[in-house]
Amino acid sequence: VGDPLRLTAWYEARNARLRAVLGGLPGVLGVADGMSPIGADAARTRRDSKTVKVGEREDQLLMGTLTGSGDLLPVLGVRLLTGRQLTDADRRAVPLPTIVTESFAQELWPGGAALGQIFKVVQIPGGPNQVVGICEDFAFGSLAQPGNGVIVTSGLNQLDEAHFVIRAGHPQVMPGIVREAFPRSVTRVVTGREVIGRDVGRQRLGAWVFSGFGAAALLLAVGGAFGLVAYSAESRRREFGVRVALGAKHGDLVRQALMIALAPVS
Repeated sequence: VGDPLRLTAWYEARNARLRAVLGGLPGVLGVADGMSPIGADAARTRRDSKTVKVGEREDQLLMGTLTGSGDLLPVLGVRLLTGRQLTDADRRAVPLPTIVTESFAQELWPGGAALGQIFKVVQIPGGPNQVVGICEDFAFGSLAQPGNGVIVTSGLNQLDEAHFVIRAGHPQVMPGIVREAFPRSVTRVVTGREVIGRDVGRQRLGAWVFSGFGAAALLLAVGGAFGLVAYSAESRRREFGVRVALGAKHGDLVRQALMIALAPVS
């Protein structure tokens, strides 16, 4: 406990053993240390304003950080545009190898020469960081927020807890398989569908509420149109009787009544 390096090495070995077991479960296509970039877990590393130093220049950027094993982005399905992927050995390198999103690179190096550049985020201990890859922008924090301005580094998110992202062919059955493999040590298992459902829950509730108001308004409109058409037809009953007496055909009367009713209904 008194040696931080040995303690970190123990956590790394523990995570490696857990990843090996998870990777051997049926249906698993990939496993990585890390958290989902959206949902409640991502709130710990949510996007906020940070000071980024590039040489003597300082910029205030709205950015977020994502930490995990070197294969986190491939497991999440985030495409690398240029450069290389991270490795687990990168977490001990100085400067710290980092993958940045395309929008982050364009913000700091609009000329397109981001690879190999060194920068320092003042609010984040350690560093500096060196750009070794550029990935596409991805949703971070919430699907309702822009996913630009994110940096990804190799490391352990929580030493006392192990968090993993699993890519599987049939995600809906994975929670049961994982809990069966770790019956006493798994705290929580959620699928990507559940993460997205919680993230858009407020917007979905608002959509249902406004849909209910819209349905009520539609019913009122239908009732009003029906009453108007019924009143119009009733008020012309004597007129229709006179027309029948003068030889009007039944089809002509029906056609005329429909034409009168069509305008308010439309």
